[in-house]
Amino acid sequence: RVTISWAPNGDPAAVAGYGYAVGREPQVALPATPNATDTSVTIDLPEDGEWYVRLRAQDTWGNWSEAVTQPLVVDTVPLNLSNVK
Repeated sequence: RVTISWAPNGDPAAVAGYGYAVGREPQVALPATPNATDTSVTIDLPEDGEWYVRLRAQDTWGNWSEAVTQPLVVDTVPLNLSNVK
């Protein structure tokens, strides 16, 4: 389970919603309509590895911002140190 949060540039009241997607490729397809109204989401990722989060904002007039992409590495294997002196 991963929580992703962001802050809008400019006036938050001008934002109608956000479209986000998570996938294995940097250009993961974004939804055609907003799928979030808050500035954070909690998602369950099915496995470890490298993932990409894409996000864009839609203003109150229906215009989309440019998408931003952020890599995310999930590693649920606990760190095990041995031979520490």
